[in-house]
Amino acid sequence: MNDMGDGVYNAQIPGEIVGTTGVEYYLRAWDNFGLVGASGYADNPHYVAAMLDGTVIPGGQITDMWWTPQNSPYYISSDVFVSPGSTLHVAAGSSVIFSPGCGLEIQGGFVATGAQFLAQNSYMGWDGIMINNAMGPIAIQNCSIQHAVVGVTFLNASGQMHNNTISKDAENNSFTGEAGVKLQGNSSPGINGLNVHNYTPAVMVQNINTMASNPVITNVYFHSQYDPQRVDGTALIVEGNVSLTLQEADIAEYENGIVWNAALANENRNTAVLTNVSVHISGTANRSVNQAINISNVSSLQGTGISILGYPKGLELANPELTNTGTATISGLSIRKTEDNQRTEEFGLKNR
Repeated sequence: MNDMGDGVYNAQIPGEIVGTTGVEYYLRAWDNFGLVGASGYADNPHYVAAMLDGTVIPGGQITDMWWTPQNSPYYISSDVFVSPGSTLHVAAGSSVIFSPGCGLEIQGGFVATGAQFLAQNSYMGWDGIMINNAMGPIAIQNCSIQHAVVGVTFLNASGQMHNNTISKDAENNSFTGEAGVKLQGNSSPGINGLNVHNYTPAVMVQNINTMASNPVITNVYFHSQYDPQRVDGTALIVEGNVSLTLQEADIAEYENGIVWNAALANENRNTAVLTNVSVHISGTANRSVNQAINISNVSSLQGTGISILGYPKGLELANPELTNTGTATISGLSIRKTEDNQRTEEFGLKNR
């Protein structure tokens, strides 16, 4: 605080998090004799009105269904949702900035093209976009989603995602429960041209329903920053009653590439289809358990053009919890390792 003279003091109040009412503040001051005075408290603060370029969206149900670059950026300081029967359109060139702990839930429709969805504080992140039993059109195209805990979640919903990037800084601490994309329940979206950077997992698919989900994921790049000291972190996790088709996938620098376990679906088992999938890592100098692909308890694996490089453990197939025998048809399989003397177990292909 600066003494400006004549009993006037000046201070700069940090405003990283701006609410709809402005920036919160409260004051405490004491003199040379230890006498303390206060103005406002943490649970009853004062506010400084914030002059922001753009639009502040109040929490709750969204009423403005067209977000444009002219009124951008849009500031979200509380959870917002799109109700059934409504569709939110976010036009190309628009930016949406979320405070920590806030997210966008879609119960109706969501069409976003060429937009940015950002965190006000990259280290604290924001909750992400939740497509929750949505009945309207879902189309996310050419968008950038940054520093969300979960970039996009589909819960019992479908739709289309094309040419999107979901990322966070590698030096950030991992968010609890993080993922680039989560597909939960009976969700079968079409995902094409997805880039995910520094999320573990990049994609998680979970379904314990009796009705199988059938997502199709094509032309994707999942990348994690290489660190030889890490011992965990998986690019793609699949659990339960899922018939997933993964095509043209490049998975780089993850400790584990693909971990697929259908056991959660009781006796409902489906086919894993992997076509032109590359899983590679620069080195595993201090690792002993890292594995490129582990698939268990599926009824059938159809693999074509699978390439594995740099892992102590390549491709493992197992059905310990499957009553009936599973089948596998694999062609064009390439498995290579790098030189390493610290591995305790290694194999190229294991079937048990």
